[in-house]
Amino acid sequence: MKIEFRNVSKTFYGEDSELETLNNINIQIKEGEFVSIIGPSGCGKSTLLHLMTEIVDSFEGDILIEGISLKQSDKLVSYMHQKDLLMPWRTIKDNVTLPLILSGKKKKDAYKIVEPYYKMFGLDGFEEVYPNELSGGMRQRAALLRTFMVESDIMLFDEPFAAIDAINRHKLQQFLLERCQGFNRTIMFITHDIEEAIYLSDRIIVLSQRPATVIQDVKIELERPREKHMKLSVDFLKIKEMLIEALE
Repeated sequence: MKIEFRNVSKTFYGEDSELETLNNINIQIKEGEFVSIIGPSGCGKSTLLHLMTEIVDSFEGDILIEGISLKQSDKLVSYMHQKDLLMPWRTIKDNVTLPLILSGKKKKDAYKIVEPYYKMFGLDGFEEVYPNELSGGMRQRAALLRTFMVESDIMLFDEPFAAIDAINRHKLQQFLLERCQGFNRTIMFITHDIEEAIYLSDRIIVLSQRPATVIQDVKIELERPREKHMKLSVDFLKIKEMLIEALE
């Protein structure tokens, strides 16, 4: 199993308060799966990713990556936030090569490694521009490329398209699917958008209100490659209705 959450619970403690966020979470994700996590706002979806990246620590239970406890594992994972978090003083080239340079690559070698990907990610010709010169959609593509440059086959996405308008959101969803096909990545994807979760995923994990527990684990058996017209199909709408009922 690529990723396992075993009886994971998390409570945040303040000076005079405590907030129980996760309660006995058990999730298994196979290698190469695209798994989305949905649930009510504030239920703890992002906390799952924060635990995996050790932004947040001191939890109960265990998280395993490739069978090794997170506490003993040195496995690197890539993480993309809802905001693109591009550095405004760096060109797109210097932004997207940053993970390679931080991993020890020389700048000139990092430039060579990333060069073939600009066209694939729709950034060909924009390598030397700064983030404020790009549209929101192009900035997200640059952030995606930077995420792919992290040398890991595990990718975590925390609502990466939430701030994008509906038309460009679909384009980025399709873009992500196309990019993932050739990279064999295992993906955990947080979203509030039920249609987005269905369209992208192999499975959807549904969390309850806080403290979050897993209330459904739904396998999405729509054909791949996914096409836009699928969102209007009977099978798609049945899954959507089931998930809406689960969240009510």
